[in-house]
Amino acid sequence: MDPFDCVLVAALATYVAAAVTILLIKWFPALNSLLLYGKNVVIKTNSNHHNPLERCIEWVFGLTVPKSYFTHFYLLLTAYCAAILWGIPRVPQVSTPGLDPDAFKNYKIIHYLLWVQGVRRTIECFCFTRFSPSSPINILHYLVGIMHYTLVSVVSGVALTLHKLDRVLALTTADIVLVIAFLAVSVQQFRHHHHLASLKKYSLPAFKHVACPHYFDEIQLYTIIFILSAKATPQTLLVPLSFLGCLVFVLINLGVSSLDSYNYNNNMPRIETVVEIRPVGGIPFKIRSVGIELRTTQKVSVPSTIGSNDTTREYKVYDDPFAYRPPMGEFHRVLLGLDIPVMIPLPKDIIASGMFPNWNASTVHTLCVKISCGDTYDSELTFLETFPIAIKVYDTLPLYRQFNEPVVESRVSGDQQILVDLSLPVSSVGPRDEFLLNTKVLTNHLHNKIKKNLRLNKLTLQIKEILECHEGGLPTRKELKIHTQTHTLNLEDSQISTQGFAYNFQVPFPVQNDYLQLFTNNYENIQNEYYEQQHQYVDDQTTLIQSINISKNKVIDELDEGIPLTHVQGFTTLGRLFSLRYEVIFKAKLSHSKDIEVRLPITVSPYDRVSSDYLLQWIIRECEQARNKFGKQVINDIVNTSKYDEVVTKLSRFNPPPVIYRNIKPDWVRLGYNELAFGKNPSGKALVQYID
Repeated sequence: MDPFDCVLVAALATYVAAAVTILLIKWFPALNSLLLYGKNVVIKTNSNHHNPLERCIEWVFGLTVPKSYFTHFYLLLTAYCAAILWGIPRVPQVSTPGLDPDAFKNYKIIHYLLWVQGVRRTIECFCFTRFSPSSPINILHYLVGIMHYTLVSVVSGVALTLHKLDRVLALTTADIVLVIAFLAVSVQQFRHHHHLASLKKYSLPAFKHVACPHYFDEIQLYTIIFILSAKATPQTLLVPLSFLGCLVFVLINLGVSSLDSYNYNNNMPRIETVVEIRPVGGIPFKIRSVGIELRTTQKVSVPSTIGSNDTTREYKVYDDPFAYRPPMGEFHRVLLGLDIPVMIPLPKDIIASGMFPNWNASTVHTLCVKISCGDTYDSELTFLETFPIAIKVYDTLPLYRQFNEPVVESRVSGDQQILVDLSLPVSSVGPRDEFLLNTKVLTNHLHNKIKKNLRLNKLTLQIKEILECHEGGLPTRKELKIHTQTHTLNLEDSQISTQGFAYNFQVPFPVQNDYLQLFTNNYENIQNEYYEQQHQYVDDQTTLIQSINISKNKVIDELDEGIPLTHVQGFTTLGRLFSLRYEVIFKAKLSHSKDIEVRLPITVSPYDRVSSDYLLQWIIRECEQARNKFGKQVINDIVNTSKYDEVVTKLSRFNPPPVIYRNIKPDWVRLGYNELAFGKNPSGKALVQYID
């Protein structure tokens, strides 16, 4: 066999083996973790695996390299393509007489397109892609990427060598169309990458037909390359087959990754319960109708100079006025009991339940059941029962990839003398999570008139909780400082130069309660931390005044029902009456220049990283159960529906009908009552046989 054929066979076999391996790993659930990276990774904080296979998989999963190593793929592709373009004119012609001259032209087009792709992706990586140091990739993913870009370059080089001719034909209409299509898809992928790199927060993707558009663009690019390779008659079929193997590998690899991303985003948050209506003492009742509502109540008390503004607003989220009504033609029904299944989808903008002690504000959700009884309009009675519902929102977990991409900000002083560079490695933090802000102050190298004796006197970090009110009569914005830290420089260290002065603020995020410690098994550290807190403020019986950085215990007179224990503290929330946001404020006090103040928004989650580990696994399982219960198509339709009424309509067909217990002996027994006690019960038999 010709050496070039051996290279092509090896490349084709490698692509097929890699694609089959990915499918096998996806087929066996125990190996699925090897396919995850980025936002799909569940960061493990502890290990309880006793199975040798699971320990081996976890060990392999722990072999990582920095995510910035993605740049190596495109540097290699660019270098390989450039080297082959330089070397092809120096290679002797090995093609056979009578070869289709279009083949060399097509493979040269392919090679130039691959080179353009490598250059573009390299520019993206260095210009606007932000690789977080806390977001690594598995070593297997890295090696597979190196393998892919090496193979596709080698296959392209071999194709050029086998089909080399002294002259190149002009481009045909089909060639021009394919090249334009490739460039158009390349531009579209550039836009998608730029959009993803500019995201500041986590939100549910709005893509209706494509879960990962940049992956879909990549598949289209390799499809065009395969079409170009098969468009002319090659010297050996191994060349188009190798490009086909490359396309299949890319399709399977990115398809599996996008499937994980799509499944991860498809969930069905809902309230699913049963409202049981029973009479007192087993006496039949006349029921007219039953209505069900889901209401959200927000209240806030904002201090003012002459008192406080106490405001309460109630909003209706869901309303079904006829969850039950008698059959047509009947005004009422006489029943012994009524069970009404309830399935309420939660809207995407639902507000999390919570109590915010700093502002005496709260958000409470209640399920309201309105019951109308009576046999005439005159005797109709209406009862209203409310049940508190705790609703938790998990869109701000610190483990999400979007929050682990660094946020970078540069600011120039008002006199153009000083430049400040700020970097937030992680933009979402929970209670006790380590908060890090990297700062650098230097002279503005773009300004041609820099003053002498520019000095940096003091750096200050502040974290503020910001209350924003959205209705008239309330202040639009109130700020509360929850943490402050200052670093003062010595005179000999305060001189500012073009090298700059770097300082990292690192503090545990303020916390108001310890309920999240339930998620950790490190009990000894908790005891030691508690002991230190009890003894660090006492020195020879002298009490020191607590600083603002020490969380103050808020005395809550009465906690409303329906508020989770983990939500009795501040966290980022967006409501209709009020919203709560957080900002990091960096201040640099300067001499011979104007002071600088920079504000960066951050997301505060009610859950820290340790608890997010447990919650993320539970969320993924709930997504799987929702798909199994409702079907993938229904889930996809609901996720892509922007109107809440349409979501309610789609989900209503999965809600079973009410269960009616009529005033007859069989239904009496179904309710668990004593059969002999049915009716007027002259014998005095008890309603139930026994009490369990």
